Amino acid sequence: MCTPRPHKFELMKEEYLHFAFKNKLLGNTFLTTSNQPLKVIDFGEHNANAGPDFLDAKINFDGQTWVGAIEFHVHSSDWFRHNHQNDPAYGNVIAHFVFNFDMELINNGAVIPSVELKSKIDPVHYQKYHKLLTTSSEILCQNSIKDIQADTLEKQKLESLKQRLWFKSIRILQDLETYQGDRNDAYYLTLARTFGGKVNQLPFEQLMAKVKSKWLAKLNYDPFRIEALFLGMAGLLPSADTEDPYLNNLVKEFDYLKNLFGITQPEPFGWKYSRMRPANFPDIRIAQLVQFLIKFPTCDGFFQPDWTLKSFYKTNQNGLNEFWNNHYRLSTKTTKKTSSKISREMFDLILINAVIPFHYAIGLLEGNEAIKMKCLTLLKSLKPEKNSKMLQWQSTGITLNSAFDSQAFLALTKQSCIQKKCLSCAIGKEILKKWN
Repeated sequence: MCTPRPHKFELMKEEYLHFAFKNKLLGNTFLTTSNQPLKVIDFGEHNANAGPDFLDAKINFDGQTWVGAIEFHVHSSDWFRHNHQNDPAYGNVIAHFVFNFDMELINNGAVIPSVELKSKIDPVHYQKYHKLLTTSSEILCQNSIKDIQADTLEKQKLESLKQRLWFKSIRILQDLETYQGDRNDAYYLTLARTFGGKVNQLPFEQLMAKVKSKWLAKLNYDPFRIEALFLGMAGLLPSADTEDPYLNNLVKEFDYLKNLFGITQPEPFGWKYSRMRPANFPDIRIAQLVQFLIKFPTCDGFFQPDWTLKSFYKTNQNGLNEFWNNHYRLSTKTTKKTSSKISREMFDLILINAVIPFHYAIGLLEGNEAIKMKCLTLLKSLKPEKNSKMLQWQSTGITLNSAFDSQAFLALTKQSCIQKKCLSCAIGKEILKKWN
């Protein structure tokens, strides 16, 4: 038995209709479903926000010139499925362009001229687009991206990166609101998420939500006392004496700090250890977070005239207490000597995932373009990240020169590739234009 061939316009998408119209692949003269001529004089402005698809368009229809919005749908009945008939924003729609006409549209008591586009669309071009969307690779354009103009690639990288930073900034600005504008508390929370990584991000966030930044100042930024505070608050300190004097002293110090700050007995945070490299265990990461906060106790120390990337890396030279030279976990002593220093790779992750997004958020809050530009410039000074996603992009022939590139392609993967939004991407649009 033969398998039926797919329809030449299988899985038609509204965004493809937008692309074809905007790029004039359909021409500018049409016949309505009532067999009347309609000419588009001005294609208007493509609207990426809520409301009709093309604003301020101009058409000639029925001997008159009409100015208003043009709406697109795969099926004309989608107008009612999307509940546009009850939305005042669609009151000025002057034409309805659809792939498939299945019902007449009456809006505000008047028939809106409808154009069925099925006969206007080039099936060869659409099949190439459909094949692009249905490729098995996560990077849909992996076989075509090498032919993209460099300026198109740079434009999309910048757009994707700005969008990624914007999304991260929204969360940080919400933290600022939670902390009633206290930037240091919000800064600490952003750092904690980075030290937690993907696996322990939530427990780190819960821990930091219970610690007040002003407590560190009250403890005069003493490394031992703050380490006792954090490890005790995390519920990681032992409940009985051990053979290690340093560990016993941490317990005694936390008992004192509980009375000083009115801390109740902490509940378990659900720390995870399985299938993790020991260097990422929460115990050592909490100690390193303390070390970092002591070096950079406020969010104001970055992007100052005397701040440099070289001086930032120098904070890596001093490690933690010698206890951490043979401990990844408080309860387990290692046979080999370990390095308790924050690695160069971790310092870069702190910049990429905490410091830069935090200051970009402040730039958005204050409308300070200079800070935002400094964030983008700093990303260009950092090495690109190494992970499976970046290996996929490099396999297409893409060169990663900095963290600016790796962060941009991570954003592009999430925002466009995985969601198959090729027509929201400058790269995808250029590929389709080349196929026309």
